[in-house]
Amino acid sequence: MKKLAVLLSALLLFAGAAGVVGCTGGGAENQSLYIAFENSGYGDAWMNAMVEGFRSEHPGVEIRAEGDAQLHTKVLRELEDASEGWDIIFTQGVVWNSYAASGKLANLNDVYASTDAEGRTLEQRMLPNIVKFGETLGPDGTTGYYSFPYGLSVMGIVYNVEMFEHYGWQIPDTYDELLTLCERIKRDTTRERWTTKDGQSVQVAPFTYPGQHPDYWRAVTYPWSAQYDGIDTFEGFYNYTDKAAFYTQGRLKSLEALEGLNIEASGSDRNALEGTMSKDHLASQNDFALGYAAMIPNGSWVETEIAKSLDDVYEMAMMPPIALDETHSASAFWSNNSNHVLIPSSTPNVELAKEFLKYVCRQENAFTITQLSNSFMPLNYDY
Repeated sequence: MKKLAVLLSALLLFAGAAGVVGCTGGGAENQSLYIAFENSGYGDAWMNAMVEGFRSEHPGVEIRAEGDAQLHTKVLRELEDASEGWDIIFTQGVVWNSYAASGKLANLNDVYASTDAEGRTLEQRMLPNIVKFGETLGPDGTTGYYSFPYGLSVMGIVYNVEMFEHYGWQIPDTYDELLTLCERIKRDTTRERWTTKDGQSVQVAPFTYPGQHPDYWRAVTYPWSAQYDGIDTFEGFYNYTDKAAFYTQGRLKSLEALEGLNIEASGSDRNALEGTMSKDHLASQNDFALGYAAMIPNGSWVETEIAKSLDDVYEMAMMPPIALDETHSASAFWSNNSNHVLIPSSTPNVELAKEFLKYVCRQENAFTITQLSNSFMPLNYDY
């Protein structure tokens, strides 16, 4: 389960080695800490490791951690009415800002200001383009930190390593090479059928993907758009000032390239697994893991997520960025950042919850989280 984690080394070559964030157990004896976390693509091994380590430093604290794959659907209800009593929440995909403004979330300014052994604050150790994701207006109308973004995931094209090695396929460097590869995958597996993990002899499809969740194709279209337009123009879309942000040449070229992959075509032109348009992300991932397709647009969490439903899968890895063309070839990955740590202001254990968050952000724990979850913390460290 470490194969995809290795790819992150290319993305985490950030300057400086972070030291240990101070975390004392003073006043924590005989307290309790109730942790709720999203147990989906990242799995639970990383959280179990954090709980075990924190417990060893706080032997008087009773710690309860519960994972839930649907936690994001319950968080806002809990913030409105703290019936569960969660002390700290690791969740994804929730619009949390309004709850800070209404006083439902604890202010985390002191966590961001906490220092490591070298005297650097957590804010200084964070990636510059990520640090402000936790900032919003508080109940007093001033700006502060009320969330901590965690668990960034890299997206790209994931491929079946064993299949590529068996047929001698090369990782494409450019979009044109990707198109050529798709044709070779269909040709080679027609001549020599591939035996899937469930014993089927098949012609392999170049791609599978979750038709119910087409946003997975951001893994390739966003980097292509950024390559063509440049990063400033790409990011300008998110700083919307006029409608021209929707109509850049990079956005057009990236969508034309996606159309050119023929993932919705029929017959011999089709480069995607039959029926994949009707599937969700779990079903398409299983098709890939079993060997029905050679590639899938996905994220660095995919191995961990697949392991929940399948025991025997092929070795997989993520390709380096593919250049849209030789002229526009700047290396770019898409990374999502919708994961947030929230501390409800209603909990009597706010300070202990903050200590746990500081513990999670230690350098050595950032390494552990990367290894066990195939995601990385938004901190300056060289994995």
